[in-house]
Amino acid sequence: MKQTSHGVNMFLQQAYDAFYEIFLEVFEEAFWGQNPYYRYSRLKDAICIYVELLHHKPLKIISEFIESLRGQIDGLLVKELFVIIRHLISHFPFYKCWDEVWFTKSLVTWDRVGKIHKFFDTHSGGGMRYTFIEKANNKESSVTIWLPENYKEDKPIYLKDIIPERDGMKVCLYFMTEVLSTQFPHITVKPLSD
Repeated sequence: MKQTSHGVNMFLQQAYDAFYEIFLEVFEEAFWGQNPYYRYSRLKDAICIYVELLHHKPLKIISEFIESLRGQIDGLLVKELFVIIRHLISHFPFYKCWDEVWFTKSLVTWDRVGKIHKFFDTHSGGGMRYTFIEKANNKESSVTIWLPENYKEDKPIYLKDIIPERDGMKVCLYFMTEVLSTQFPHITVKPLSD
């Protein structure tokens, strides 16, 4: 069945509205007073919306192009980590909050060897800082990321030990908006309190 531009526009409008509602909420201080399950559910919702938006061909092309630049762009490891976090949340939907998310080599390879395994098999040990501009408030943020040394030992690794919840959620949303804003650069993100 052929897509109609009216249907595509309706989908894009609703998806962008829902995504940016979550985006703005996460960057408000009041959000962090919510319970952990609610916060995690909002991130899962944002990821689900983002994944559905990637079915829109122009966004899929941009996303694939950004992935093809691996090794050529600043913050490569952080961009890869975003994909890994997205995969952990999507493929292991049984966790109720960020601090509960854990994995082992056996768990992430239970079905096949995929991106999560390849990432942690290649990158382990050490830490790094990543700085980005929070688009919601035009503020510079820095996050610290620790890559586990015990992945190959098949011991549990907690997401919270790699990157804390607040930083992790903000980085995930930052990278999703990086792709989404390529199609609609006129979208301006205004603080919820205005």
